[in-house]
Amino acid sequence: GKWYLVSADGGEGYVNRNLISVRDYADITVMKGTLTVVGEVNLRAGPGTGYDILGVAAAGERFTLTGSTDTGWYRVEYNGKTAYLASNFAAVS
Repeated sequence: GKWYLVSADGGEGYVNRNLISVRDYADITVMKGTLTVVGEVNLRAGPGTGYDILGVAAAGERFTLTGSTDTGWYRVEYNGKTAYLASNFAAVS
């Protein structure tokens, strides 16, 4: 079955999709690489503008890319946590 990567209390784990309900669901494609921000962008707790802002990235900042969604968001590592940023504000290398 499908599993969701979830973050809680500073840790991460996987939960079977039959056990939870997901808000603003988007499939995550696992990716590896480096992402460079091309314009100031909010780093969010989830893949959408309705999620909390964890920080702001400036143009030129680089992050480790860990995934992308089918709705236009990149998943990155940020201060030891998982964060998301809109893909139109970044370039992948």
